[in-house]
Amino acid sequence: MSEVYAARRARLRERCAAGGSEAALVSGGANVRYLTGGAPPGAALLIGPDQDVLVCASDPFADSTGTSRPADDLRVMLLPSPEGDPAVAGAERAAGRGRARWPWRSTT
Repeated sequence: MSEVYAARRARLRERCAAGGSEAALVSGGANVRYLTGGAPPGAALLIGPDQDVLVCASDPFADSTGTSRPADDLRVMLLPSPEGDPAVAGAERAAGRGRARWPWRSTT
């Protein structure tokens, strides 16, 4: 099923590139879930030219029901504090700041 989400993200990436954008930041919950398959509340998705990153204030793998678990091929960035703002962190990452400040957790 993760290939469905990867294809959706690829289409968005192509549209961004065609419009002259290098990246897109998606912060609406329904839109993030549509592109990733699941995400904790408040998560943001950074669609980049080479890699997509789900930015979360809480661990999407801690959900025992599996409803917030993202697609297996997606990289996840956990904020150091649950009070952090995933959309702001995603924007900072897109701008080239904060690249090594938060731990990565891969779903694979």
